[in-house]
Amino acid sequence: MNNQTPREEFLQLVKRLTGSYIAELRTNIYDPEEQKYPRLKDNAATQKTIDSQRYLPVSTTMLLLNSILGKNSLYEGGRGTGKTTSMGVVGSVLHQLPFEYFLTQRVVGVPGLTINRYLANTHLPSLNLGKDEAYLFLPFHAPYLIVDEINRFTGVEQNALREGIATHTWKYGGNHAWPIGNQVVVSAMNPEAYGGTYPFNENLADNFAVYLLPPRTNELAHQKLIIAADGNIRRDFGNAKAAEELLRVYRDNNCNPEKIKAAIQKMQAETVEEYRKRGVPFIHNGAIPAIKEEIQKMELNTDAKLFVLALRAEMKYSAQFGEVRREDPEGDDHDRLYLGGQIQEELSGRFIKDYLETAKALAWVMGEKNVGIDELKAAFMYTAPHRMIPREDFKQKVLTDGRRVPYKLKMAIEAINGVAERYSDYQKSETSFNAVREAVSNLGRGTNMNDAIRALQTHDHPIADLLLEAIVAQELD
Repeated sequence: MNNQTPREEFLQLVKRLTGSYIAELRTNIYDPEEQKYPRLKDNAATQKTIDSQRYLPVSTTMLLLNSILGKNSLYEGGRGTGKTTSMGVVGSVLHQLPFEYFLTQRVVGVPGLTINRYLANTHLPSLNLGKDEAYLFLPFHAPYLIVDEINRFTGVEQNALREGIATHTWKYGGNHAWPIGNQVVVSAMNPEAYGGTYPFNENLADNFAVYLLPPRTNELAHQKLIIAADGNIRRDFGNAKAAEELLRVYRDNNCNPEKIKAAIQKMQAETVEEYRKRGVPFIHNGAIPAIKEEIQKMELNTDAKLFVLALRAEMKYSAQFGEVRREDPEGDDHDRLYLGGQIQEELSGRFIKDYLETAKALAWVMGEKNVGIDELKAAFMYTAPHRMIPREDFKQKVLTDGRRVPYKLKMAIEAINGVAERYSDYQKSETSFNAVREAVSNLGRGTNMNDAIRALQTHDHPIADLLLEAIVAQELD
C-alpha cells in the first residue's frame, strides 16, 4: 500500500474493513433515501455500478473520514445494529487501541448515573491523609473515547460531558482538570422512543460534527460476515497483554495523568507491532496528516461559494424579524418560503465549520477536483440532522409524509433540497443573480459598491440581506 496515494489507501482500508469486520452495503453517499441499486442487465454492469464512486459503505466511510479529521461522530439507531462494533473497529484502526481495551473502557449511559460514577472519583487514601487528590477514569485519558447510549444520561450528566468534549479538558473531583488535547469522541444514541432515554441536549449535539445511521446490511449478502465478524475482530485487533499492562499501570498511578498517557502510548506502540505481524489493516501515523492536508486544500467552485451564501442567508434573515431567533413566533408568508421558516434558529458557528470540512472531505473521497453543490447538499445531510430545531409544522409534515429514513435525516434532506431548488430558481433571474455574483466578487477589493447596493436593495432573496450587511461591514472597517 506504500505506492498508493492517501485517497487510494483510504478507500482500500474501507474495503478491507467492510470485507472482514463491519457488515455494510454500498449505498449512494449523495442520496441516503436511495435504498435500491439501479436495475442492471448483467454482472459486468452490476460490478461497474457497485464500484462507481457514488456507491460506498457510507457509515464506515464517514465515521473513518470524520475521525481522521479529528472530529466527533454521532450514531443514532436501534439495538444490535453494529454501532458499537463500528466505533471500536475504527478506534483500533486509527489509534491502535486493542479490542480488549474497548471491552471495558467505553463509557455507557445509565439512567440516573451521577457524574462521579462515570467520570472520576476521589482518592480515599490520600483524602484520609488530608490531600486533595482525585482520579479521572481511564477512558477519558485516551485519544479516542466511545460514549455509548449517550442519551441515557440525564440532562445534568449530558452537560458535564458537553463541557469536556467542547473544551478538550476534563474537570473532575472539584479542583482537578486534565487537558486531554486532541481527543476524538464517538457516540451512539438510541431512538427517543426507547425507554430510559432523555432528551438529547442541543449544546451537546452541536459538538458532534456528523450524524450517522447504523451500517445498512443485507441478510443474504452479509449472513456469514455477521456471524464471523466478532471472532475476526477479536483475532485481528486483540492485544490482551498490552491492555492488561495498561490497566495495571492505571491502578498503580490513577492520580498521575502523565504516567497514564505514557502507558497508553506504550500500549499503542506494542499494538502497532502486533498489527504489522498479523498484516491487519490500520492507518499509520504519517497517513493521517497527509489525508487531512489533501482535504484542507480542496476549494469550493464559484457556484458552491454562492450556494453556501444562499444557505446561510436563508436560515439567518427574516423579513419580519431581521435575524431568526428561537423565541420568535412563526414568520410571515414570505419567511415560510425559506429555511428560516422551517427551523427555530440559525445553524451557525461550529456547524458551518463542520459543514464545509465535511463537504471538502466528500469531494476528496469522491476524487473531485473541487467542491460543488452536490457535495454541499450531501454534507448538509450528515452535519445538520441532529442540530436542526424544527418549527412544529415542518416537523409534523416530515413525520406524516412518506419517508425511507429517520425523520431527523428526512428533515435535513427536505431542507437542503428546498434551498437547492430555490437557488436554482434564483439563478434563472439573471439580472438579480448576476448582481449578487458581482457583489461577491467585488467585496474586499475596494471597488465602488453603489451599483451593487442599489441592485441588492430591490432583491427578494435573503442573500441580498447578507450581502448588504457585508458591504456595510466593509465600509465601517
